[in-house]
Amino acid sequence: MARLSYSSVSVFSLCLLLAGCSLPAGWEREPFPEELPLGRVIGSCQSGGLREGIVVAFVELRPGAAAEIEKRGLAYFDGLVVGRNTTTLQPWAKSPLEKPDGINAVDSTGAPVYAWPMAGCGDRADLDNPASLKAVSDFDEGNAFYTTFNHGEGLLIIAPRANVAGYFYFG
Repeated sequence: MARLSYSSVSVFSLCLLLAGCSLPAGWEREPFPEELPLGRVIGSCQSGGLREGIVVAFVELRPGAAAEIEKRGLAYFDGLVVGRNTTTLQPWAKSPLEKPDGINAVDSTGAPVYAWPMAGCGDRADLDNPASLKAVSDFDEGNAFYTTFNHGEGLLIIAPRANVAGYFYFG
């Protein structure tokens, strides 16, 4: 049996890093509660480095969902506390995120939030479509709902006026 040296393992690891990794099919819906009626994926991207990564995804809401969310408001999210992948979600709140010091965001419980709504990963502009841009704008203007998970590294937004759900992860 051949023995791998430290240098061969390091070269192999570097090759894997440079080749990149991708998430499994359907990852865009995983943190959302099963009860949330999601439609097709509008766009998604992922990027990363040695220690940190970013994922962004936008998913349409199914017909009628946006109107129901607008009608019920925050009450729509009562009981939606676990994602499809068993992620535990913090209480849902109305956007935008608070910035008590003018810079750093906190969620409705006062816990730090590191994720932020954006229309792409880094310098990629492939998600700059009208629906995703409207969702980000609605979030900033207080016309959306959000929850966080994984100690503020994950953020889910629901922008009913844009008919879009967004998933953002920085960690």
